[in-house]
Amino acid sequence: MPKTNHLLEGNIASTLTRQTLPMTLGLISLMLFHIVDSYFVGQLGVKELAALSFSFPITFTFISLSIGLGIGVSTYVAQTIGRGCDKKQNVHQSALILNLVIISLASAIGFVFSRPIFSLLGADNDMIELIMDYISFWYLAAPFYAFIMTMNSLQRAAGKTKFPAAIMAISSILNVLLDPLFIFGFGPIAAYGLQGAAIASLIAWVISCGIGMIYIQRHEHWFTEVPTLKQVQQHSKQILKIGIPAAAANMLTPITSSILIAIISGYGEAEVAAFGVGTRIESLAILMILALSMTLPPFISQNFGAKQLGRVQQAIALTRKFSVVWQFLIYLTLIAFSEGIAQIFSDSTEVHDLIQLVIYILPLGHGAMGIVILSASSLNALSQPNKALLVSIIRLLIITIPFAAIGGYLNGFQGLLVGITIGYFITAVIAAGLVNQVLKQVKARTSEG
Repeated sequence: MPKTNHLLEGNIASTLTRQTLPMTLGLISLMLFHIVDSYFVGQLGVKELAALSFSFPITFTFISLSIGLGIGVSTYVAQTIGRGCDKKQNVHQSALILNLVIISLASAIGFVFSRPIFSLLGADNDMIELIMDYISFWYLAAPFYAFIMTMNSLQRAAGKTKFPAAIMAISSILNVLLDPLFIFGFGPIAAYGLQGAAIASLIAWVISCGIGMIYIQRHEHWFTEVPTLKQVQQHSKQILKIGIPAAAANMLTPITSSILIAIISGYGEAEVAAFGVGTRIESLAILMILALSMTLPPFISQNFGAKQLGRVQQAIALTRKFSVVWQFLIYLTLIAFSEGIAQIFSDSTEVHDLIQLVIYILPLGHGAMGIVILSASSLNALSQPNKALLVSIIRLLIITIPFAAIGGYLNGFQGLLVGITIGYFITAVIAAGLVNQVLKQVKARTSEG
């Protein structure tokens, strides 16, 4: 008896819930790793922490590229699964080869041009040497990170989220355990300082890669076949068609954050500190939506490939309602604990009050932000990556920054926060409208066909 594909046949609400919960746990483990990594490096001194901060634009670029390629992989593969032809085309192997080659080449290029890049970012010669101690090993680790991301994307495309969540958790736990050993030294292991953080990541990702490959080979036998060059080229073209715009959309986020910080810095250090805390709170507050944005696209792509547009429309409508209701509940929870949260992050009365102000305003728009994030994911899943990129451009550059600037001009820091929040709602309407338009066009083409 053929195995049932729950993405194509199962109850929509229960299927998405079952898919999203493991990814939420995986994302929590990743966030824990980044917090702990920064904590241990911070123990070395201000220079080491500054060097880690200088490396962020490079590492985030690689992460954005990996995520973007992963979106392309999961969308294309999920659609081929929906059409029932993925195993005949060696698509999994082609995707792994493509991502490994791209990230390896990017790492080599990054290593060659790192010194001039960090010089342009304002690092002096001593700082550049310290940064290079870290980033050189990080470049070696990047292809392994990309390989893990690709394996995870391929599994999510098939509706399997327990494996990606487990690998994310394993790599994060290994990083947390290895960080103090290689940063500060232990027994026969020398103290490598900042370089030790990158070495820990390299070892953690190599081990995670090995575990993932063994598991997949035992259960799905991906590594017994080698795709032809023609197959790799064919699949790569389709993956990059979605992956490149998705990567570009991801890279807009740090650009926008930098511009907002530059605007807020005009109000004072307390406002910058409060806004920084707000962004950390935001990443946790929308965690479930971020996990859903990783599990919704495979569902949509498979059903889109199988021409089950009714299930696609139901899933999109359901997740929109969930975003509004869930984020409003999170908003009420944040308000209830706002004073305690503010005290955790700062002893300063001024900063404390400003953090509470941020909590009272920004999270009110998180339900709308969730609709925007899910709309971009849906457009990628419907093979409309340029429209998904357009949503990100509208959200971050056309609406968020101007509305923040206008709000700040009218009423200072509070006005800036209100402007950003209003921008969330406006962008949600635009993003939802774009998705609805695409669904109508797809439905019309299907009817004509």
